[in-house]
Amino acid sequence: MNDAKEMKKFLTKSLALVLVLIMSVSVLATAPVKADEEDAVLISAKNDYSPYSWHPVVKDKVKTFANDNGGVIANCYYERIVLVGFKKGTKKINKALKKLSSAYSCDDLYDYAREAAEQGGVNDVYSDFTRSDVSYADQKYFSVVTTREWYAGGVGNYFTNGYVFNLDTGKRVSITTATGSTLKQVKNAIISAVKNDSEFGDYLTEYEPQIKEFVNGLKASDINYYINGYGKVVVLVAPYTEPFYGGWTREYVLEDLPCVYDVIG
Repeated sequence: MNDAKEMKKFLTKSLALVLVLIMSVSVLATAPVKADEEDAVLISAKNDYSPYSWHPVVKDKVKTFANDNGGVIANCYYERIVLVGFKKGTKKINKALKKLSSAYSCDDLYDYAREAAEQGGVNDVYSDFTRSDVSYADQKYFSVVTTREWYAGGVGNYFTNGYVFNLDTGKRVSITTATGSTLKQVKNAIISAVKNDSEFGDYLTEYEPQIKEFVNGLKASDINYYINGYGKVVVLVAPYTEPFYGGWTREYVLEDLPCVYDVIG
């Protein structure tokens, strides 16, 4: 009788230990990289882990436009993030990200490749790639960055876009909400970040009126941004935007504004 009771106690304790180990492994599997580590992309100052995981889904299309000498290959793909979690906003976020992927068209790239092949182009690979990365995740916000690289026989272009979602509602979050700042404070922080970037060098004084005109004309909904691994917002300026010019997206970390996790409390 005593042996049976002892065996029952032993089995109960063993089962409890196994459950603890399983839960520990589950937490570690979703734990974010610490912000002070190289290549950190996730941070949660108020929580030791974020109860979410995600995985990429790639939409890949390749076509070859042939001619007598070979032809031109057009390689196009879009990688989107699929969020796995338990809050009601998860489905809405995934739906929004899928909509972006569905709207992605390879037609322009194919047209350029077809035209190049018809004109005798050979042994060239045209490309239109979009990669998606999770730049930040905590208990409230989920930030995704998409980076697009375009090449069609000339100079390559690079486009970056940010998408910040509320995990509870699934809705996009404005930069003023994320930082707890007024639009005026955000604009002042952008102007300060541009000045400190030294991009314009000795020509800053010349271009400063145009920079201010561009920034002051922005609405909160116009500001393209994401949250980086340290909880800071990063504002994105599209290629060929005057007076920034160039075929790549400019990125400005707004050091003058609070970290997102400090605003959340």
